[in-house]
Amino acid sequence: MLLDNSVVVLENIYRLRGLGSLRGGRHSGNNRSLAIHFASTLTTTTVFLPFIFSDNFLITLIGKNVGVSIISTLSISLFVAMLLVPMMAYSFLKKKNSLNLSFNVVSTRNKLVQAYVMLMKYSLRKPAQTIITVLIFFFITIFLCLAVSMNTLTQVETNAFRISVYNAFRFGH
Repeated sequence: MLLDNSVVVLENIYRLRGLGSLRGGRHSGNNRSLAIHFASTLTTTTVFLPFIFSDNFLITLIGKNVGVSIISTLSISLFVAMLLVPMMAYSFLKKKNSLNLSFNVVSTRNKLVQAYVMLMKYSLRKPAQTIITVLIFFFITIFLCLAVSMNTLTQVETNAFRISVYNAFRFGH
C-alpha cells in the first residue's frame, strides 16, 4: 500500500515519455492521478480513523497506535508519490545523455512474454482445470507449512515459565 501511489505515478511518467512528451515527469502530477491517489488514500485512512477517537480502552490501546501509524505512513506515501517522485523523475529525465532509457512497448517476440501469453490463454480456455490445479498447489503449500511448523513447535515447547518480580522492582528504587 505504501508503494502503490509511487508505482502508479512512475508508470504514468513512463507512459507519457513513451508517447513522446519530453516533460513526462512534470505533467504526471497535474492530471487526474492526483484526485485518484488522494481518494484511494483517503478511503483507506478513514477506515482507521474511528480507532483514534474510540472510548473503549482495549480498542484505544491497540487501535490508536495502529490507526496513527497507518494514517501517517499512507499520508507520507501520498506526499512522496505526488511531489518527490515526479520531481526526481523530471530531474533524471531532463539529462538526456546521462541515462540510456528506452520507452518502447514490450515486444511480443520476447520468450518470457510469449510464455506468459500462452499460460494466460490456457488458463482462460480451461478455467476448471486451472482452479483445480491452483487449489491442489494451495493445499500442498498448507500441508508443507503445517509439517514444518509441527517439527519446529516441539523444539520450542515448554511446560512452565518463570517470572521474577523482584528484579523488576529492584532497579526502580
